[in-house]
Parts: sequence; structure tokens; C-alpha cells
Amino acid sequence: MNAALKNAQDSLKILDVTLRRSNIELNDDYENFDLETVESKIQMFREVSKVYSLTNSELSHSPKAPKPEGEEQTETPSFYIFRYSVGIRAVSTSEVDTESEPTVYLEMTAEFDARYKTSSYLSDDEINSFCKDNVGINVWPFWRELVQSSCGKLGLQKIIPIPFYRIIPKQQES
Repeated sequence: MNAALKNAQDSLKILDVTLRRSNIELNDDYENFDLETVESKIQMFREVSKVYSLTNSELSHSPKAPKPEGEEQTETPSFYIFRYSVGIRAVSTSEVDTESEPTVYLEMTAEFDARYKTSSYLSDDEINSFCKDNVGINVWPFWRELVQSSCGKLGLQKIIPIPFYRIIPKQQES
């Protein structure tokens, strides 16, 4: 573990994870969509799409947009908020390898805010190191629950499988 990651992990304490926005689209041509009756492939993405900090004084006023990048931070941040974007879709396997866009049967996307308490300012290197997997580990159970409960509400016969969160190891240089 590198020093930047260790310092970020020691400095940040998770407070909460909240759903910021979500979207679910079921293809109109498939009324009773069932993953077992169509040939489909599951595609997923996940990333930290935004990071910003808030100070106690910023919290005591009305909601405020984060400071623009490059603006000087004069007060030590009290919180770091990591916006985590994630999505999954079921697409037709018969069109995956062609140049045309595959038929999308079902698509779910969401953004979560993971809020961490801190008493210190973090460097860009510390933030980037923390973003790689730590935020995802905290958000992933909320994402799994959203997908599973949404599948039930959509009346899907089979729940779209969301695997447990896995840290992708760095490839060793030869």
C-alpha cells in the first residue's frame, strides 16, 4: 500500500452514502423481458466522476456549489464528497460484435454521493489513490440493493446479477 493511500484511508471516515440520481429504461419492444428468453450480454461501468470538499462554514450557509478548480482553499475541509457513477445494461449478443449499436433491453444507471469526514486537507495524489477502490467498496452494497429491488419492481423473472465488488489488481511490470 502506498503512503498516499494509507494517509487518505487514515484521514477519511465514511459518514453516509446517498443516492443522487438513478435512471431505469426497459426497451418498449419487450413487455415481459426475461434474461433467460433473449440472448443477452451484461455490460457494466463504475467510476468516481466527481470529488469535492466542504468546510464547516460552507455547511452552515445555504447549499452551495463546490469551489471552482484552482481556487485557493483557505479553511481545512470538514468533509469530502465522492460522486460515484455506476451502470449496467443487458444488450443483444447477436449485435455486440457488429459496427451497429446493439439492442439495449434494459439499462440502469445511478450516481451516489459517498460523504467522508476529515480533519485534514488531502493532496490530489491521496484523493486519486483513495478513488481507485475505497469509494467503490463503500458504495457497492447500495448499488446492488438498488438493482435487485428495481428488478423486482420491474417484474423481471430473473434478477440481473451484480457481483461482489472486486478490486482489480495492478498488473505487475515485467
